[in-house]
Amino acid sequence: MFDLDLWKEITDALKKNRMRSIMTAFGVFWGIFMLIIMSGAGRALENGILDGVKAIATNSAFFWTERTSKPFKGFQRGRGWDYKNADMQHIRANLRDVKYLSPRLFGPDSWGGDNTFRGIQSGAFNIYGDYPDFFKIDPWTPISGRLLNEIDIIQNRKVCIIGERVAEVMFDEGEDPVGEYLKINGVFFLVVGVVRPETRMNIGGGQKNEAIMIPFSTMQRTYNMGDVVHFFSVTSQPGVPENKLEARLKELLKSRHFIAPDDIQAIGSFNIEVEYKKYKSLFAGIQILTWIVGVGTLFFLYNKSKTKPDVFEIESPFMSDVVKKTVATGSVMPRFEIDIKPQVSGIIDKLFVEAGDYVEKDQVIARIKIIPDMVTLNAAQTRVNVAKINFDDAKLDLERQQELFDKNVISYEEYKKAIVTHDSAREELVAAENNLELIKNGVTKKAETATNTLVRSTITGTVLDVPVKEGNSVIQSNILMTALQ
Repeated sequence: MFDLDLWKEITDALKKNRMRSIMTAFGVFWGIFMLIIMSGAGRALENGILDGVKAIATNSAFFWTERTSKPFKGFQRGRGWDYKNADMQHIRANLRDVKYLSPRLFGPDSWGGDNTFRGIQSGAFNIYGDYPDFFKIDPWTPISGRLLNEIDIIQNRKVCIIGERVAEVMFDEGEDPVGEYLKINGVFFLVVGVVRPETRMNIGGGQKNEAIMIPFSTMQRTYNMGDVVHFFSVTSQPGVPENKLEARLKELLKSRHFIAPDDIQAIGSFNIEVEYKKYKSLFAGIQILTWIVGVGTLFFLYNKSKTKPDVFEIESPFMSDVVKKTVATGSVMPRFEIDIKPQVSGIIDKLFVEAGDYVEKDQVIARIKIIPDMVTLNAAQTRVNVAKINFDDAKLDLERQQELFDKNVISYEEYKKAIVTHDSAREELVAAENNLELIKNGVTKKAETATNTLVRSTITGTVLDVPVKEGNSVIQSNILMTALQ
């Protein structure tokens, strides 16, 4: 039902606050506009990234070999190794969770120099040896001709399929490459198809449209590669998580090639399923964040547009004193002020007081860490070493003289002379050690309390200033602190 009074009230409010109404309407419009823009941008980013990989099997993973990082069963770390044909057969026979398995070889000179020739035409392309199952994992669409098939593998046929860029370089415009021959690394191959990748994801390097793919078995035999497998890809059966299959594959391959079970570097892998879930979670988070920001903006603008009510504070009267203060400029000078300095040079290890503290006479206010002169320290250390050698020699000599004296072989005067020599060497060793301790720490073991590394207050009073900090270097003339009495 139309309420005339309500619309009249709205019209009056808009007329009274015309500018605020216009700004509020613009703010709401801008908030909705930004919400639409951010949501569309997030969706466009998601479609742009996922569109390039949507055709690839999302339950797939790719595996290659790396050098081992741990020694195991007599093998050293850093060992290089390769997959073998027998590994692929063992996987097919023992892992039922595998749906598709496709080994791959990288041809000779794939990344350097011209490796493909036809008449006067030549080019450097990426040469791969593949199984037909590879196209079920990473789909390719034939533009003309066909893909590789099982008969090509069984009969070791010298056939190949080529990417669009290869066809452009090696053949004239309008010429059909199917049925023509290419000389690849010195061997002629019949072109049976021109193909285009359905995804932009490229595992193995190089441009996908510059690829030449020949049967896996043909490449092994033609280029004398033995039973080596450079790389392989797998997809899991429906309902089997790819990360579970990835873990089982790595465990199986490590046991077959004597690799430590906890060596995480020896087998390189890329799990499409895990990465795909990460992207999905990321874009879901972006969409949620977009809505939070958009709705939050609208809520903020709504609150800003609301008329703030007038708030009056009520104060109660109270009784108090009126204090009148006078500020005078100047400085307070103590009647008796002294500077406290260290007795030795070094680094301030610890300050025990700060400005304003009250100290007693002989109270420890700082500790100095002595940094000895290297020449003096080395001489003192040498003196200790020499004294120790002399003491050990005197000790052995005393023991021998003691044994001879007990047998009445030598006189008491000779024995006493050995005792004096021993005691003198011992005292020299003690003096050398004390000298070394004094140079290093500023205190000897016998006089730990009488040390000049501890700075003590010379008066009883208040600390006025501490111009140094812990870690500062000081000499005997530096002022550590100023005290007044």
